[in-house]
Amino acid sequence: MPTPLDEVHTLQRLLAIHGTQTALAKRLHKSQGWVSQRLALLNLTPQLKERISQEPFDLLRAVGNKPADQQAAALVELKQQQALQQAEKAARRKRVGGSRARPVKLPTSPLLPTFITT
Repeated sequence: MPTPLDEVHTLQRLLAIHGTQTALAKRLHKSQGWVSQRLALLNLTPQLKERISQEPFDLLRAVGNKPADQQAAALVELKQQQALQQAEKAARRKRVGGSRARPVKLPTSPLLPTFITT
């Protein structure tokens, strides 16, 4: 089974054939951004390329366009941000799930139609 890096090297060879990311994307029925994000993996440091199967793929794509000396720190920062967002989302779910919606009682009045009851 091909690895993500194998896929990227294949894209690189196809890019040489098709000339532009846009033309390649059209041929693959993908967006130009999809092609660009995967090709960004070619810019990863050798250390990060070795960890490609252990690290979140989307985060590696994001750091691939950063200078080599900033990639490791950028990956750590993105992982921390992602963990914080997940924790906040879990806390919101817990708060929402813990408080039940209570039915609203409508005032009774002889002026209200009979189909509205409390």
